[in-house]
Amino acid sequence: MISPEFIRQTIYYFVKLPLFSLQLRRNQFSALEDISSICPSGPKTEYYHNAIVQACGTHSFLGGRDPERLFGLYNAISAIREADTFIYPFLTNKNLRSFNEFRNIEILSLSYEKGPVLILYAHTGSYYQASAASGVLGYKVYPIAYGTDLTTMEKPFRWLFQLNMSLSERHFSGGSYLYTNTPSFTRSLKKIVAERERAIIYSAIDLPLSFMDRERREVPFLEGKTALPHKLVKMFLRRLLPVVIAFSSVRIIEGKVKRVLHFEKIPDSLQVEEILRYYASRLEDFLRRDPEQFLNLINIGDFYV
Repeated sequence: MISPEFIRQTIYYFVKLPLFSLQLRRNQFSALEDISSICPSGPKTEYYHNAIVQACGTHSFLGGRDPERLFGLYNAISAIREADTFIYPFLTNKNLRSFNEFRNIEILSLSYEKGPVLILYAHTGSYYQASAASGVLGYKVYPIAYGTDLTTMEKPFRWLFQLNMSLSERHFSGGSYLYTNTPSFTRSLKKIVAERERAIIYSAIDLPLSFMDRERREVPFLEGKTALPHKLVKMFLRRLLPVVIAFSSVRIIEGKVKRVLHFEKIPDSLQVEEILRYYASRLEDFLRRDPEQFLNLINIGDFYV
């Protein structure tokens, strides 16, 4: 028997989110708060609210933030991230900049000429669309997707997740997701690097400590310490391949919702641990300025050593 909760979630993911994505395309906005007011209420809304209120009361970097405002912004960006699933079928080279903006893209284009580029990325903004948008620009894209057990997801969300991955991957200009929980992951990655393929490897290394806990290096982070995966950085440095930082965010620009992808050059001659510390410092600056953009804000406590 189909439960009322199953029906409610199905309506949210496959009726309310597509309609929400249409509103984002058609309407003019002055600020992200405008989107908060039209954001549909999803199955995790209450959980987000409670987690944000707790984070504001626990973590000093959020001191002075209004928990209700922060929750509204976080919830809106989370909804945009999911609703972007229904934009992929319409994403083309002609309308790409209607949805996206690229900052310091020359850093990527210059690095791309040297072979595969490792992008140290983060789960911020609408990070799925950033990978697809890079592919639409003509870059071959291989985002690293950390192994997810689909059987642990409730079915309506699982369907949305699978649809998101499938539709976004179609824009990767011949690339594909590299799933860490598959036997081919290491083989595929080594082949891309060994052949010096012109490609982008998107690796969001801002992961809670429960992921790959034996393959990390400690770095200062948000008035404490966290630990970040290092093996991929080490692989690229050994082969003198470029490493770049990029952060995605959702902004209101001239009244429209834009998914902004901002690239940053890493200072020359840094070693693995120094690169991780530099990435952590840049991520910290980003989070202090725009904490609502960070997917893992609701479990930020899991990042501390």
